[in-house]
Amino acid sequence: MAKKEKSDNAKLTLTVNMDQAYTLMNAMEMYARLHIGQFDHIDTEFAWNGQNCNGEDRHFWENSSVRASLRKHLTEAREIIFPELRVIGPNGSHGIYSHKISPSAHNAWDIYQVVRHTLAVHREPNPIGFSTSYNEPMQVSEKNPLPTAIIKNEKPDNKPKVKRNKVKV
Repeated sequence: MAKKEKSDNAKLTLTVNMDQAYTLMNAMEMYARLHIGQFDHIDTEFAWNGQNCNGEDRHFWENSSVRASLRKHLTEAREIIFPELRVIGPNGSHGIYSHKISPSAHNAWDIYQVVRHTLAVHREPNPIGFSTSYNEPMQVSEKNPLPTAIIKNEKPDNKPKVKRNKVKV
């Protein structure tokens, strides 16, 4: 784990493109879910994103015996880390508001909610129907306020001009 800075009042501004925003959102969701014991999301993460980094298909979830083996190992790992969840069953977990989980997981869930909501409203400002993506984020962290996210549409011609020194030959 990285060492934390001492300045509690410092703020970080991070500028990402939309693809990076979705990656950030998915990473924060996975981090928080692992911390509450939802290891089954490892399986579903790869089932939904069925290609490896080389673009090759991964179809392990289509083989029921391989997928059953994977789920068994994920449940075993979860029970080693969270033995108290054994009595709940393989799909049980701590709630995101639980005091038994890391404050960093609370922070991750707050970031996830804010980015998810911001992206949803940007995609479709007037949604028809219901989706949790449009729910206003609810603060989970007891220490930190909800982060803020703003989407700015930049025109391609607004890129900063780079001054180059001309070299005489």
